Amino acid sequence: MTQEQTFASIEKLTEAVGKLTRDITEIKGQLLTKEEIIKNLRSQISENSEVVKTIHKLALSIELHSQKVEHLAEKMETRINLLEERQGKQGERIGVLEQKPYKKVAERWDGIVKQVVGLIIAAGFGWLIAWLSNR
Repeated sequence: MTQEQTFASIEKLTEAVGKLTRDITEIKGQLLTKEEIIKNLRSQISENSEVVKTIHKLALSIELHSQKVEHLAEKMETRINLLEERQGKQGERIGVLEQKPYKKVAERWDGIVKQVVGLIIAAGFGWLIAWLSNR
């Protein structure tokens, strides 16, 4: 090989090394960008993981409250049924009491009280008229 050919080969190798150096620098830049993207994605995954945990806790809490509400509704339904049963029994008792002779006695006393009040009012008017006529 001649000296000129050697210099030409060295020149080509120098150009190739320069191109490789530029390519390596560009790849390093891209690699750093990709590493930054990966770092950001890991951070977002970590944040999203916390959000998912919080949502899971909320879902469990809602499920627990739902079960409590269902249990409370069952208790209320039982109590309502019991109250309706008691009310029916009380209605029967009142019906029996209304048909007993005590009702008639109470009605008689009401009539006597009305007559006594009427007599007192009549006596008051009588006294007033007698007093006015003597004046």
